[in-house]
Amino acid sequence: MSDDAPRTLDPAHLSVAPHYDPQFKTNWPAFFDRMTAWWHGTLPGPIIRIPIADPSDPPPPLPDDTDFQAHANDVESSIRRREHTFQSTRFLTDLPPSASDFIGHGIASYFGCPLEYRRETVWTHPCLNAIDDPIDVTRWRTDARWLAAIDRIRYMTNRAARRYGVAYYLGGIIQGMSLMRGDEAFLIDLIDHPNHVESLRDRLLPQWFEMADQLEALLPPDAGRWAPFSLWAPGRFAFLECDVSCNFSPDHFRRFVVPELLAMVRWAPYSLYHLDGPGAIHHLDALLEIPELDAIQWIRGDGAGNALDWLDLLQRIQAGGKRLYVECPPDELQPMLDALDPRGLLITVDPPAHPEQLDALQRIASQHAADQND
Repeated sequence: MSDDAPRTLDPAHLSVAPHYDPQFKTNWPAFFDRMTAWWHGTLPGPIIRIPIADPSDPPPPLPDDTDFQAHANDVESSIRRREHTFQSTRFLTDLPPSASDFIGHGIASYFGCPLEYRRETVWTHPCLNAIDDPIDVTRWRTDARWLAAIDRIRYMTNRAARRYGVAYYLGGIIQGMSLMRGDEAFLIDLIDHPNHVESLRDRLLPQWFEMADQLEALLPPDAGRWAPFSLWAPGRFAFLECDVSCNFSPDHFRRFVVPELLAMVRWAPYSLYHLDGPGAIHHLDALLEIPELDAIQWIRGDGAGNALDWLDLLQRIQAGGKRLYVECPPDELQPMLDALDPRGLLITVDPPAHPEQLDALQRIASQHAADQND
């Protein structure tokens, strides 16, 4: 859809901005109004998000002898640490407080894959010996991790009490299948057993929607939807990704990944694709060919230069009619705004290093009505 035409609303969309408690963010009404306009193509300027945290009050570090599995599954402790961070952060610009349910890697977690818990992440090990092994695609319904995920989202929603957003995470089908098989084995499957890959993907896709429906039912029906990276939309929101596709050819991406993306963007009125790193760029044409896909998030990754080094790519995304999410260091905010179309642009700035840098960023944000003070 072109940015020149506002989206036509249907009954599934919010007609009134949700009401949120001002404990952590006092300017919720302006945030919801601006984000709704951004999605609908009616916001003339950019969304600018500047993290403003108190470095003197971080949550205490976890001891080296922490049982990371127990910690990851202790939702009450995890949320209390997150709320501590919220309490020491100022959410004055277009940046909102939100919490995501991240344990494991999406659907692969609910089909028996062993999980290895580490300090900063959870590693998923393969659980499918062959791509054509018999698999009960409904086994997730009674899986202990799935039932725990339901309990986590229910707890998080009740705990948040509209003081901050809550997002669930399922990942993608092809990405999940790669985790279930192991990346190397799965890439061989694409060549040697492509029909089996398609068959399993098509069997899992309805299960993905059933999972999403169950999780959606636990969230407030009148509060829009949250996604990872503190993203919000005024209706059902599909956060799309397939990091393993960095190893796919464009033809393989179109054959194996695009069908699931099409199904998901037609299920959700709002959608964003997480384009992760230089290795994924060769799939941009295929993404731009999906008219229902609203936005693309560019993550350049470590060692891939500065945000300004990718201006040609960012301009190409905007020229393709997609809204653009990008991250940049503080000294690149103004050059990025000068080089890109502000309409349909969302920029998250790295935390400023000193007060003078913060003042400069807030002056820039205020020029675009993004510095919503109390």
